[in-house]
Amino acid sequence: MGWCAIIQEDPIAYREYLSKTTTRGSTQIDGDKNAFLESREAKLGIIPNRLLLESRLLFDGGYYKRASQLLLDSQQLFETNAALKLEYNYRLGRIFHQLNDFSKALFHYQQTILEGMDLPEYFACNAALQMGIIYESLADQRKAVKYYNLCLEIHPDDYRSSLHMKAEAGLNRVK
Repeated sequence: MGWCAIIQEDPIAYREYLSKTTTRGSTQIDGDKNAFLESREAKLGIIPNRLLLESRLLFDGGYYKRASQLLLDSQQLFETNAALKLEYNYRLGRIFHQLNDFSKALFHYQQTILEGMDLPEYFACNAALQMGIIYESLADQRKAVKYYNLCLEIHPDDYRSSLHMKAEAGLNRVK
C-alpha cells in the first residue's frame, strides 16, 4: 500500500503505511522482509524514487519492455545522483536479462558492480550473481566462476545469505 502511495506521489500516505510495518505482521517471507526494509528507509527519511519503483513493479509483473522504456526515457534524471544511478543500472540489467539481451544486461550489471561494490545495498552482489548465471547459460564456465566468486566477495546488508547460497549453488553446477 505504501508503494501505491509513492506511485500516486503521496509521501505522507507512504510514511503512514510503512509505519505500520513495525507493529504489524512478520518478516517470514521476502515480501514481508521488503516491507520491513522499506519501513527502515522511511524512518531514515528515504522515500523510494517513483520511476525506479514503478519500473520495479512493471518488471515484477512481467512488463519488461514497458519497464525498460520508462527507465530509458528518464535516463537523464539519474545521471547526477549516484544512489539513484546505481539502482537505475541494476534495474536495467535485470530487465535486459529477462529480455534475453545479454550484452545490455551484462553492461548494466557491470556498471552496478563498479558503482556499488563497497556499498551496503544488495544491487552489486545480485548483479555479480546474475552475471554468473548469464555466463553459465552461455557455457562460459570461467566467467561464470569469476562472477559467482565475486558475488561471494560482496557483503550487502540485506539478502546476503540468500545471494551467497545461490552463488555457491552456481559454483557447484559449473565446477
